[in-house]
Amino acid sequence: MKLVEQILNELGAEDRDAFTVCPGKAAYFCNVKAVEELSEERVVLLCGRRVITAEGAGLSVGEYFCGDMIIKGDIKRLTVEQAYKN
Repeated sequence: MKLVEQILNELGAEDRDAFTVCPGKAAYFCNVKAVEELSEERVVLLCGRRVITAEGAGLSVGEYFCGDMIIKGDIKRLTVEQAYKN
């Protein structure tokens, strides 16, 4: 994930709340604190101060370790919302 870290640093963004999507295959999420919903059509994650919703078909958790999660499946839509304001 060094490439993602380098790109985010150049943009001035924090990499701890980053995610990467490969449409139709999988998505990688950092800093996952909780899974609020998990079905084959919808996955809702609490990642830091954001709620990330992945929608599609055949969704499943591929791997989860130390806050990093891979969601496999055909991700057709991804939304990011602020979980709460400071």
